[in-house]
Amino acid sequence: MAAGIALLAGYALWSLRARHPALDLSLARTGRGALALTLCAAASVVTFAAVFLLPVFMQEVQGHSALAAGAAMLPQGLITGLSTTLGQRVLRLITVRTTVLAGFAVLTGASLGLLGIGAQTSLAVTSLLLAARSVSIGLVISPLLAVLTEALRPAELNDATTLFSIWQRIAGSLGVGLIAAVYVQQSASQGPVAALHVVGVTIAAIAAAGMLAAPLLPARRNATAFGR
Repeated sequence: MAAGIALLAGYALWSLRARHPALDLSLARTGRGALALTLCAAASVVTFAAVFLLPVFMQEVQGHSALAAGAAMLPQGLITGLSTTLGQRVLRLITVRTTVLAGFAVLTGASLGLLGIGAQTSLAVTSLLLAARSVSIGLVISPLLAVLTEALRPAELNDATTLFSIWQRIAGSLGVGLIAAVYVQQSASQGPVAALHVVGVTIAAIAAAGMLAAPLLPARRNATAFGR
């Protein structure tokens, strides 16, 4: 991870001097663009950490099969699809600020819900918790992309979309790696259930920080995020 971070930092310095970098980091030069990427990173860490750890917890601690754990993950996939497609018409009536704030509020509450999961918790409860978290995807990601691209020229939009997508995945990967390291360390000393609860508090704190930063976003409607 240290080598990866060093390489990313080296690329960032090089791209600022290159005429046509593969990934144009200067597109995030505005304060709102940088805020959008920061909130995107926070949402990615909070979302992917639970998606990564809970299937492992369900199998290794609760004793469920891989098939059962996969079935418990299914509702969240369906709701994610619905929240990013059918919910778009509703979101056009709400401001970007309110939408992202609501998304992080859902992530905060659902992350604290991990404190209620133990070795004997049913798959139905875990599945419901994951499904509740997935609602936030449609509330956060698309509006933040719109914030990043709103001040850019048409020729810069493709690069901005690529930057947003790659940033989301890199931030999510690094964040999940760190959260997983915390889980392993805590599990060795306190047990897996207590470790999961520590992770829940950690990612809830990250989501709460995102919720506090969301009011800095523009108070305009989401129409341009989804097309008119």
